[in-house]
Amino acid sequence: GGGGGGEADRMEAGASVQLDNLADDSVATIMSFLPSDSILAASAAAARLVPTARADVLWLPRISRRWRFGAMPMSTEALLPGARSMAAESALAEAAQAPLHSQAGAFRFFAERCQRDVEVRLLALQLNEAVRHPEADAANNLPPGTVVRIVNLASTPQLNGALGVVGDRMSSGEERFAVTLPTSLRLLSIKGKNLEHCRPCPGEEEAQRRVVEAGAAAIDALARIAEITEAGSTLRRNVRFLLAEVTEQWAERQWRLLMADPGRTDLLEEGGLIVSQWAEPGTADVAAMRSRLAELASAVEARTTPAAPVRERVEAVNAVFFEEYRFAGDTENYYDPRNSFLHAVLERRRGIPISLSVVWAAVARRVEVPCFLLANMPSHLLIRVTMGGDGLRDDIFVDAFSGKIMDFGTFMRFTLSVAGTFDERFAAQVSASAVYARILRNLAHIYQEQAQHANTLPGRMSALHGLAGVCLQSLAILGTGRDSGMNGEVERLVSRREQVQSVLASLRGTGHGR
Repeated sequence: GGGGGGEADRMEAGASVQLDNLADDSVATIMSFLPSDSILAASAAAARLVPTARADVLWLPRISRRWRFGAMPMSTEALLPGARSMAAESALAEAAQAPLHSQAGAFRFFAERCQRDVEVRLLALQLNEAVRHPEADAANNLPPGTVVRIVNLASTPQLNGALGVVGDRMSSGEERFAVTLPTSLRLLSIKGKNLEHCRPCPGEEEAQRRVVEAGAAAIDALARIAEITEAGSTLRRNVRFLLAEVTEQWAERQWRLLMADPGRTDLLEEGGLIVSQWAEPGTADVAAMRSRLAELASAVEARTTPAAPVRERVEAVNAVFFEEYRFAGDTENYYDPRNSFLHAVLERRRGIPISLSVVWAAVARRVEVPCFLLANMPSHLLIRVTMGGDGLRDDIFVDAFSGKIMDFGTFMRFTLSVAGTFDERFAAQVSASAVYARILRNLAHIYQEQAQHANTLPGRMSALHGLAGVCLQSLAILGTGRDSGMNGEVERLVSRREQVQSVLASLRGTGHGR
């Protein structure tokens, strides 16, 4: 009745007064705990909340969590993983100083990127149907791969307006179609009268071209599909083909950027970030990796200072690395590819000599330990720490696989044990690209072995995708391409990649099902 309405009006007025009494940063903090759809609902309910609901400080963190690839607000240039992460941190810090500002246009970016994700997912589903149904049924008014809009559903009206991709025509008496929703990948059975034709299937090649054309902006959406689809399904296999092509092209561009940036090339973890994101785009979190490296460096700083003798600083790094955080060589699964991925090494605290050395050196350099990796070492890579003496015989050497610190005599004996000879070139400093190339050679060997001994089709295809991607990245590090004067190594990599791609193409159509 009227009395009830008056009471509601008074409550709403009281709530408005209380809301107006809150500082902008308090309102932003409260709303930061809400999911995205609740923020939008809140802004529709109270005009006071509209500016906050569009503020960068709310949407920048969501952008960072949701998308690890592609452009960012206020930045269209391609950035290396570490630089991209730093830019995101800087933008968020600036936004926090002005809780109601939206200079970065983060809300609009979020909305547009969500729409782009939907388009990528629709194209992936269309490609999958084109592979499953290469011959279109002319008598079918909604052939597989058609994008449709759901309309006039009485039983589940919340689905009305949703887009989906048509699959098989159902075998029941009524005209029903299998329809997959692009966001959840939920499979529905919908009557034909409740489906509105939006656009036809572009065909396999055209759908693939459009996804690849989207570049890095397609990676997050594809990785999510690959993560939630059923193992062994045709959809997962086709999406992994798309994901492999897009991520390896992203990685190639990233390597070329890195090789052209002397200021970042020698930061060995930067190359590790590229390999990690290429290998496992759905799980490799750059911000988390950088945070863990900073955490390790802070633990070392608690034990020593940059003014302390170099040996003391080395021992402090070792104490944190091997005793406090218990990093160690993976002797049980030495040839596990994850032992070469920076994010996995930091998470599992296990690795092989070269990956553990990258982490050790990244931490040591943060506390001003002068060191570099010995990429010329045969079989087992070590770290050389320069002590400021007359040269090689005054320096010390660290084995990040075992934790041992060696003087020159011990280093000589170690080299003789693994190589059968000693050459001072084993201890020479080489370019960072030589370290990166060695990481990729290790992975190429691992993927080759996995492909030859895989017991399942998905396992073999995964290894072949890895091998093809490693070849392309190695070419980028060499700094040359097919149109340049090709030396023997480049020719070998190009030939190997073409052979692998040929095998993958022959395997792609294997199997049936969704």
